Amino acid sequence: MIDPQHFVRKVKERDLFPHERNRVVVACSGGPDSLCLLYLLWACREPLGLELSVLTCDHGLRSESEAEALDVRQRAWMLGLPCAYRKLDVPKHQFSGESVEMAARRLRREAYAEVAEEFEAESVALGHHLDDQAETVLLKLTRGTGSRGAGGMEEVSALTPEVNLVRPLLSFRRKEIEQTLQRWRQTPVMDPSNQSRDFTRNRMRLDVLPLLEEINPGVARHLADFAEDQRRLEAWASREATEQAKTCVAEEGLNLEPWRFLPDVIRERIVLGWFREQGGAPETVSRAAWNDLFQELVQPTSHSRKWTLGTIPLQAENDVLTAGQPAPLHSRTLHIEGGEFDLNGRLFRLEQTDHVDPRKAGQQELGGRLTGFVRIPEGELRLRAPLPGDRVQLMGMKGRSKVSDLMINAKVPARLRASWPVITCGDEIVWIPGFRVAEPWKVTQTPCLQMSLGPA
Repeated sequence: MIDPQHFVRKVKERDLFPHERNRVVVACSGGPDSLCLLYLLWACREPLGLELSVLTCDHGLRSESEAEALDVRQRAWMLGLPCAYRKLDVPKHQFSGESVEMAARRLRREAYAEVAEEFEAESVALGHHLDDQAETVLLKLTRGTGSRGAGGMEEVSALTPEVNLVRPLLSFRRKEIEQTLQRWRQTPVMDPSNQSRDFTRNRMRLDVLPLLEEINPGVARHLADFAEDQRRLEAWASREATEQAKTCVAEEGLNLEPWRFLPDVIRERIVLGWFREQGGAPETVSRAAWNDLFQELVQPTSHSRKWTLGTIPLQAENDVLTAGQPAPLHSRTLHIEGGEFDLNGRLFRLEQTDHVDPRKAGQQELGGRLTGFVRIPEGELRLRAPLPGDRVQLMGMKGRSKVSDLMINAKVPARLRASWPVITCGDEIVWIPGFRVAEPWKVTQTPCLQMSLGPA
């Protein structure tokens, strides 16, 4: 079982809750892992300096889920903790082509951010443990991940710029968690879907890991240690690539002559980072395509060479790699009932929602997922390219700004500005991805529209 004093030492050694007083939301489903985490953090709240609240979610996937969420709320109240409840209704908000698991995960993360803001919390604590880590690493390896994916889950990762996800049980085994609950005489919820082999992760947990443990009983811990080594290596490589890129990346493009003298692992990261700065999404390009490009770039030649990765045309000439203009952006009508489509290699999604997540709105990282929430229009929504003289009053601002000036200030690459999407209704600009929505279109009541542009 998990000894609370040992747990406190582990948490302090890893600096998971770094402040003298830490406001933490515990995400609890009532299952063994999250229930054990809830009671552990509650028992250790004084030595760790924790102010706790609880979040429980009903995904609307099983008839028992509402009663299970109520059970968690009662447990929280018995511990004297406030508890937020969110009904997510996964089937209703599932995107076309999105798996149930991915939709549930996306909605949970939205709920984490929303409740953390309500409780003014710096962290959301999750019940992932060492066996979960082993499953994650195996799944990613079988899908062909690189070194970054092989690092698995981190003990602390960013949910939003202000809120971290923290996994205090990541170094503990599933058996230790079960033994702890038995010792405390606490009966967790057992989700029958966890025994279904219809889900890949379940097959990994029920079939593959037990088979590997017959070969070596310590395989789960070995996989977790491997993931930790990969995270350390990845952190070093990322720092080194950022530093070495200063010698290669210039305004005219990526200078290949100094780039070729760098180690392979650094070269790859520099090209991927430069490609993202050009408006590309590296994750949408196959590993085979990247390997072919790297092999060609390391061979100096006197003739010009051209490639297209995703929708980004590339050219190497005089040992400088440059990016060409993206495909023209054609105007199209958006249906407020919802939908998604490819937009120059990135996925544009629109859906109606009852929840607004203000942390996702505003100016965001242009290479990531850009999200805006707007009121439902009475007229027709259209998506088009920017026009000369376009102006918009962003939410919270008094005057109207030139769209061209906004893009320059936000460092939208010059080659992308002519094809950057603008959402309009009639003659009004509603939203420009990467910026706050227009003041007249801010949400004052729900339902509303959620629009996003990002990697597929």
